[in-house]
Amino acid sequence: MSDVAAHRYAQRKRRWALLALGLDLAYLWALPATGLAQAWGQRLVGWSPWPWQVAVYVAGLALPWTLLRLPLDWVRGFWLEHGFGLSREGVGRWSWRWLKVQGVGGALLVGMAIALVGILRVHPGSWWFWGSIVWVIWSVLVTQWAPVVLLPLFYRQRPIADPGLAARLLRLARDCGARVRGVYEVDLSRETAKANACLCGLGSTRRILVTDTMTRAYTPEELETIVAHELGHHQLQHLPRLLTVSAVTTLASFWVAGRTLPWWLGAFGIPSAQALAALPVVAFVLSVIGVGLTPLYHGVSRRFEQAADRFALERTRAPQAFIAAMQRLQRQNLAEAAPSRWVEWLWYDHPPIAKRVAMAEQYQAQRA
Repeated sequence: MSDVAAHRYAQRKRRWALLALGLDLAYLWALPATGLAQAWGQRLVGWSPWPWQVAVYVAGLALPWTLLRLPLDWVRGFWLEHGFGLSREGVGRWSWRWLKVQGVGGALLVGMAIALVGILRVHPGSWWFWGSIVWVIWSVLVTQWAPVVLLPLFYRQRPIADPGLAARLLRLARDCGARVRGVYEVDLSRETAKANACLCGLGSTRRILVTDTMTRAYTPEELETIVAHELGHHQLQHLPRLLTVSAVTTLASFWVAGRTLPWWLGAFGIPSAQALAALPVVAFVLSVIGVGLTPLYHGVSRRFEQAADRFALERTRAPQAFIAAMQRLQRQNLAEAAPSRWVEWLWYDHPPIAKRVAMAEQYQAQRA
């Protein structure tokens, strides 16, 4: 029965996600196609310094769409999760978290828009190159500071209360050559029944994060295999390799956007890339390219995740604990264990649970 529920849950999540993506792209296209982007930009010409113009321009276009998207966000984040018994949030807590997400996301969006307009003004011919460089630097900074700046805005972190478990995981990190600030428990149970763990941050901000929904339900051996998987990413240099892939594809995406932007601007009757109305066009083009590159990102990620699984098995020599942890995660997160090949190709950045369990069983058989 749980497999049927997991399949239904995954199907509905994908359908709602596709609808959200389609609506977002349609909105970005409609802004210049209807002339709304141009008209709103003209009203702000000559009003205050240009960074404030950009901030007001972006807010004026993003805020109405955010409010229009609210029912869809509620269906995806509240109704669907409650319908499958995964959410533990009431309407008030969900609404407050939604407001914080929109606030943080809006601030980041405005900052990126100001940076992009500044680059378009200073380097109109090579904006795509400098824009990609700034985007990569921004991605690295977000990765480094997310655990100490962004994550605490939404979840409380505290050192794991079990000193034996903390010592065990810290010893595992040292054996894997990873310097971590500590092992922290994330207060996720107030929001959801799902569980997760990660090695988060870069350099001095790197830490092991385990949700309280996991520490309460998993054995120390199971937790160790999960954390060993995360440490495998560190040991195998997956993060810098992913950042390299991201940097190359970002440069290629911005180059394509730079080559095609004049055509798009001409099609929408926008006089130049320096006009405020060019912002939705750039966002639309980059979004379409990003959608096209998603299967590539997922394919690279699945290979790295599979390698981290093998690392965890070799490091812990506990295939049965790994299998038990994967099966528990599948039930707890209501994950689809064996999706179709095309669904895996398009949507999955991790190997499906069934493949991860099969690999562990094969490893166990080889050691027997």
